[in-house]
Amino acid sequence: MTELSDILTQATEIKNAGDLARATEFLTSALTSGVLVQNTGNLADATLLLASALAAGIENEDVYLNLAALLEGQKRQNDALMVLQEAITKHPHSARLLSLLGAVNIRIGDPAAAIPLLEKASTIVPDQIGSLTNLAVACAQTSDWTRAKAVAGMALSLDPHSIMMLQVMAATAIFTGDILLGLRTYDQRAFLMPLQYRAPNALPDNPNINNFSRAHPSPRYAALSEQYEIMHSENQGSDNLTFAGLITFLRVAPYIRASFSGQGLHSLLDYGGGQGRQYKFQTLKARTGNEFENMAAFLGVQTVDVYDSGRPDTASTLSKTYDAVICTDVLEHCDRQDLPWIIRELFERANKEIFATIATYPAGKHLPNGENAHCTLEPADWWSTLFLQAARDFPSIRYTYLVVHDSDFNSVEAFTGGPDAGR
Repeated sequence: MTELSDILTQATEIKNAGDLARATEFLTSALTSGVLVQNTGNLADATLLLASALAAGIENEDVYLNLAALLEGQKRQNDALMVLQEAITKHPHSARLLSLLGAVNIRIGDPAAAIPLLEKASTIVPDQIGSLTNLAVACAQTSDWTRAKAVAGMALSLDPHSIMMLQVMAATAIFTGDILLGLRTYDQRAFLMPLQYRAPNALPDNPNINNFSRAHPSPRYAALSEQYEIMHSENQGSDNLTFAGLITFLRVAPYIRASFSGQGLHSLLDYGGGQGRQYKFQTLKARTGNEFENMAAFLGVQTVDVYDSGRPDTASTLSKTYDAVICTDVLEHCDRQDLPWIIRELFERANKEIFATIATYPAGKHLPNGENAHCTLEPADWWSTLFLQAARDFPSIRYTYLVVHDSDFNSVEAFTGGPDAGR
């Protein structure tokens, strides 16, 4: 810690000579140049240096901000919180300190405490993008959808390419009933976050070898279907967006549209499409302003049927084939014993294309029996094995699937196989 000690010694000497402003300027200059961490690689020593500087009376906003950042870098969020709370008592009108304190509160899971701090920061510096971004996130996390939408709009006016704010804007638009804005915003987000597709890799051993089928499914299939029948019955005609089939679908619809583009597809089966409310909306617009008569036209098809195991009235759709089959946020809801025949069924219903999305994280919803709705959580190679096994008997079908690792859709692995898979 020799170099760090030298920095503190010099700063203290300047301060003791009566020039506190120059002492803090010297110390913060060292911070800005990266001496503290880049030259030492030691977060703990750098943290000790800054804490010692504060104890010696050498302090300003930058010292506190850097100390809090170092503490967070060591996963010491509560210590960072205490440092920033102390800093606010000395610098109550610092928008930067208020904004970071709000952000730390969000990261430790207390968005309600973050909101007044971020409001004050935004009042002091109205165009500070960090404060507005964090305020929109905090409002969304406390389900204040109307305000989150308004704040996200202000943030996007300053930075129209903010992926986080597009995510918040799209989600809040849906929760406030502005489905058309939600789709258009998700379309913009997809444009800024193109997926990089690659060929699937199979595991060396078959993870699921059994003789289950639609005619003879596992006992778990009937049990899960019953749970979903209860949930669909309870939510029929309600505003529950999960069972309307909207949330995940609208987020991936732009990627489906891109995958289907130029393929001359006419008919589509949405396998596991919930109540199918996503196909009721009309006069949709893409990010470019292009207008579409309905969701089918947006996706690039003419007709859509919906199948859902929780809706027995949709079973007749499985007697037909379609140019394309999509399956969004469905497969992880199925028991692993039945997944081989379910994925095979996607291929059996498709004439040309399949598009699926799969989550690898626990769901926010639970079944009536208390079980988490995502009952099969496996890594990408596990899912790839199932798709490759099913695809062997259907060499003319192109298939695409996304393995999604977080609820914000920021960590996604994209795979494609079959004819023309690299396009």
